[in-house]
Amino acid sequence: MNPTTTHFHRTLLAGLVAVGLSACGGGGGSDSGGTGSFSLSITDAPVDDVTEVVVTFTAVTLKPADGDAITITLDTPQSINLLDYQNGASVTLVDDEAVTAGDYAWIRLELDQDNTYIVDGTGQHDLTIPSSAQTGLKLNNSFTLSADQTLAYTIDFNLRQSVHLTGAGDYIMRPTLRMVKDDEAGTLAGSADSSLFPALCASPAAVYVFEEGDSVDDMDGDDGDPVATVNLPMDGVNDYTVSPLDPGVYTVALACGSDQDTAEDGDPGTDDDNYGETGDADDMSFYGETSVTIMAGETTTHDFN
Repeated sequence: MNPTTTHFHRTLLAGLVAVGLSACGGGGGSDSGGTGSFSLSITDAPVDDVTEVVVTFTAVTLKPADGDAITITLDTPQSINLLDYQNGASVTLVDDEAVTAGDYAWIRLELDQDNTYIVDGTGQHDLTIPSSAQTGLKLNNSFTLSADQTLAYTIDFNLRQSVHLTGAGDYIMRPTLRMVKDDEAGTLAGSADSSLFPALCASPAAVYVFEEGDSVDDMDGDDGDPVATVNLPMDGVNDYTVSPLDPGVYTVALACGSDQDTAEDGDPGTDDDNYGETGDADDMSFYGETSVTIMAGETTTHDFN
């Protein structure tokens, strides 16, 4: 990475994941000519009105294109408050694990549902992740690990899109996940001038990053949702960092009154009762929409003035 890009990786596995490379039939990648090194980290985009979102990870499973799944079992289950890893921060789940070289079809995060929960202003509540006990969190991201290669990925949990509060008061997480290759990732960073608030932009505010060509919009649960978000600290300086991002052109804007944006199934501004009860997206607006280019290993700076 470019020296201007700051990474905050905390290794949770001290001596590291004893290779429980348990494959039900001794499979492996389609290229059996050696091993490579595999690492995996977790980062998070924010969600409002809660103080903790704790997910307990027990293992990471890799599925070779040919052969049986390989499971890397963590020495001890890792209970991670995802809200601790925002603004470019990340936490390491698997660090330099020796894995059979070859082509892989998907990756799955194995969870302990019984020790996964959320904390809001009224206390601790169960956080249900449908089907996680049976299938974990599966990402259909294929990749190739060459012999002697060091390969590292980061998975981004977008909690603003993922966490749902039902009408019955129960929390459900339908995870929206991105997986980015670390050595191909770039960073967007900058600040927002304090004079913008509240004259031109209601607070609290967040930075929303959209795919090129997508219109700036709130969370509808559709393909036009932002690929990444980060809350502004509203501290007078208002620095922000969005990382990791795949290289490419994005549209970035300030979401003003971002605490009114939720990720429910209905559409904002309608009478759909499934759209969240904690806010009205009609009260949210966007400011400073512009185009930015992200390049691998570099930090692109954009300030909102």
